[in-house]
Amino acid sequence: MGKATKKRKTAKPKTKKRKVVRSASGKTGPLAPDPEDLAGMRKLFDVVRILDVTMLQSHTRLRANPEGTLRLGTRHATRGGRYSDRSQLYAQVRFTLEGRIEGNDDQEPAILIEAVFQAVYDVPPDTVTNEEALALFAQTNGTFNLWPYWREFVQSMSTRMGLPALTVPSYRIEEAFSGPGTAERSRRESDKEPPAAI
Repeated sequence: MGKATKKRKTAKPKTKKRKVVRSASGKTGPLAPDPEDLAGMRKLFDVVRILDVTMLQSHTRLRANPEGTLRLGTRHATRGGRYSDRSQLYAQVRFTLEGRIEGNDDQEPAILIEAVFQAVYDVPPDTVTNEEALALFAQTNGTFNLWPYWREFVQSMSTRMGLPALTVPSYRIEEAFSGPGTAERSRRESDKEPPAAI
């Protein structure tokens, strides 16, 4: 019989622990940025310049003759990254608006409007950032820049769907850390092709 071999333990990579952050309004969110990541995000604020805004995907659905009082809700998810040539970075935001009949939350939404927008920014190639700073930038600046396009899209599509014009409220930066948005920390490097939509 051969010798018994001992299993080697592999060290698990250490990950940053994040605390729940509470906004002035009392809301809580899962992302509590550390000072280093915030400094990296602020550095990006100072040097980036927006180049382009594109809608990557959109989807709408209206259930025939919805009856009852509609309750509307919105949410959004963000993703940011940097292209491999280092001269541009992107922020993608998936926005969703759902309208549900009050008192019946189990059903499919009576109204669904969804879109993915992407903003591309020019950034000096020698700007040093980490993935966390890029995610924070997308979550704050990216969402803030793309929100007006989302508001216009909802208002336009709701009237085309035969509904009264729906107005999405103004975006508040504090919602980036305490509201309905969620940050997906992922970075995709690409030479020419834009990243796949979130």
